[in-house]
Order: sequence, then C-alpha cells, then structure tokens
Amino acid sequence: MASTSTSSTEGRREAEYEISDDHRGAWECHERTVQELLQRRRAYAMVVPTNGLFDEREMERRDRLRALMVRLKADGQVNHLLRA
Repeated sequence: MASTSTSSTEGRREAEYEISDDHRGAWECHERTVQELLQRRRAYAMVVPTNGLFDEREMERRDRLRALMVRLKADGQVNHLLRA
C-alpha cells in the first residue's frame, strides 16, 4: 500500500508524493544495514579486556566480548554491569 506525504514550509505545500511498498522495504533494509555498520564501528572502537577465562584465542575472545558489550550498551545495561 502506498502512502502520500506532503512537505510544507510556512503553510505552503511544496511537494506531494507517494512512497511505494517496494521503496519502503528497500529503505527499511538500508536502515538495518546502516545500524549494523554503526554497531560494528562501535564494537571496534570499544576497549575490551582479554583476560583468559575460556580456551579460546585472544582475538576470538576480544571479538566475542566486543559483540556482547555492544548489545548490552544498546540495551543500556553495560554501565550497570561495569559498576557491579
């Protein structure tokens, strides 16, 4: 189903257009991809301790912990865990 949008400035109508479902789906896919990219950037910028608790290599452990910390930060829980 297509939707109609209008853009107005100071009470004037400037443009009226319809957004197709295909375009909306492509836009949502693009937004998800951008969010994933931003999440990966935040993960690589984050400092992660690499003290060994499991039988895994340092880089594997760092990547796993980064991904976990980014998810927790997105949920607002990482600060709570760091204070504990």
